[in-house]
Amino acid sequence: MRECIKYYKGSQNRENAFLRVVQHVGLESSRGLRQDASTHWNSTFLMLDNALFYKKALLQMVKTDANFVHCPSSQEWSKIEKICKFLQVFHEVTLAFSCSKYPTANLYFPNVLKIRLLLKKDVVSNDDFIKTMATRMNLKFDKYWSEFSTIMGIVVIFDPRYKFQVIDWAFKKVYGSTSDLELDLFKKKLFSLFDEYLAINTKSKASESSPPSPKVDENLSDTYMTDFDEFSSCEFTTDGKSELESYLKEPKLPRIASLQPEIEALCKEVTTLKVDVDEDAKESNTSGAQTQQSGLC
Repeated sequence: MRECIKYYKGSQNRENAFLRVVQHVGLESSRGLRQDASTHWNSTFLMLDNALFYKKALLQMVKTDANFVHCPSSQEWSKIEKICKFLQVFHEVTLAFSCSKYPTANLYFPNVLKIRLLLKKDVVSNDDFIKTMATRMNLKFDKYWSEFSTIMGIVVIFDPRYKFQVIDWAFKKVYGSTSDLELDLFKKKLFSLFDEYLAINTKSKASESSPPSPKVDENLSDTYMTDFDEFSSCEFTTDGKSELESYLKEPKLPRIASLQPEIEALCKEVTTLKVDVDEDAKESNTSGAQTQQSGLC
């Protein structure tokens, strides 16, 4: 298909001839043929999708242009349709990220999961062509999933529209009979991470509001008791984990509920923050900007 498109993109006369045929067969000309970047699946999808749209015109060109020898065969058109359908999911995921005004981290798990389930289905496809393609892609994707699915899952849990239910549902689809084991491992990592957060947060609060150190009574400063001093200085909090568990047990919001107002409010706060810059930095930035401008002249 790439050679087919190169043929018409390489000459204005051939491209004009193609547009005349497009009008003759009654197709919309505004979409046009697209050349892809071979390393970008999304652009390959757009190339193939547009080619399928103009299939009727391309077949007609075979009859009117004797030099046009790059038109796909019937078997190749069949493969193009399969590839296009396969890559459509990648295209949709790309749009979900790129079209979002604020692409927050909670978008990633549901969309990456969509790709994971597609590959899982197609690696056992009855179609050898799709099976081979999916298997090759799945080898790379499995590594990505194993490294990042946990952190993406933890992030999406704190979206009140998903909570833990989405992890339970997703793991059953991905892992099947071993989903309970994977869920247990996930929960351990979740609460371990939360406990670590509590420990850091508790120490931070303690250092901010710690009272003046009392005078040491030499008669009470037994060395072995210093271990107790360290032990007792740590605040034992059970509310932290209970707070997380309580959150997870609360009813989740409807998945289609919009959180946009809250996100917009947060972004507005961030963009209105005043950042202090010292005078040296200001002078450095000013001179740098002047240098860049003079270099452009």
